[in-house]
Amino acid sequence: MGLELAPDIRGRVQKQKATERQMLSSGEREWGISLGSYADDRIAYGHFREPVEFGKFRLENYELFVHDQIPNLLANNRGDQPVILLDIGGGAGNSWSKLALAYEEEVRSGKLAFVVSNLASTPEQQLENHSHNRRLTRSEKDILEEVRAKNLVHFVTGNLNQLRQESITLPNGQTLPLRDNVNFVNEELSVTAWSHTPDLDILKIGRLISPSSGIYVARRTKDTCASYDQEYSNNVSRGIDLAQKGLQQDHGLIKVAYAQAGELEGHPLDRYTIFKTPQAPPIELN
Repeated sequence: MGLELAPDIRGRVQKQKATERQMLSSGEREWGISLGSYADDRIAYGHFREPVEFGKFRLENYELFVHDQIPNLLANNRGDQPVILLDIGGGAGNSWSKLALAYEEEVRSGKLAFVVSNLASTPEQQLENHSHNRRLTRSEKDILEEVRAKNLVHFVTGNLNQLRQESITLPNGQTLPLRDNVNFVNEELSVTAWSHTPDLDILKIGRLISPSSGIYVARRTKDTCASYDQEYSNNVSRGIDLAQKGLQQDHGLIKVAYAQAGELEGHPLDRYTIFKTPQAPPIELN
């Protein structure tokens, strides 16, 4: 079966290219969302976690949800490669940096790898862009600087086509491609919410996910880039639906609507769309 695309794909591709050119020209800066901070986000409506202190920082809400998946991913890892967690469009990498510090021993030993991607900004530009952002506290800036000094998070730059060609260097010097090796993909309003061509881009994310043990989590939103007219908005929404169907039919992913383990097993996961491979560990919610 050929790839099914939503209407006006040529027009939408041109708009997507224009958007990427603009971002490459002007850069990504001073956007609250590009801080990569998910402490205020909740995995489900009505769900709240008390913050957990980790010395100089604390993890909250969605950060704790990701934190809770990591032991299961590590236990499920049968090879000698690390468990890779990728935040697409993660900006300054605020939450990913805190998670890397929380699991610093596993990162240093090569069991875990945290990766943050950005479309336009290099790692150096991204840190500079947010150094004066008033939404970033002094302690958060210190965490970003500490993580970069310790090289606990990999920062990569490029669109989804380029991301599929990216590799990271592990503590032992081994180079590992991202394609087919990412175990947890976080997409927080970076692709589904702004892509003019989600019917193409979401499937590219599917090619990053490890077929043996992979999880893809995307924030649900009614706000997309399609703020043009109703017909265009419908086409983009149709593209999202087709791509998510393709993840299941062509990539063999399973859509997870309810927590599969943890203290709140059975609780609806209604603020995010979650897919996983059959072999991946159950989605845990506490």
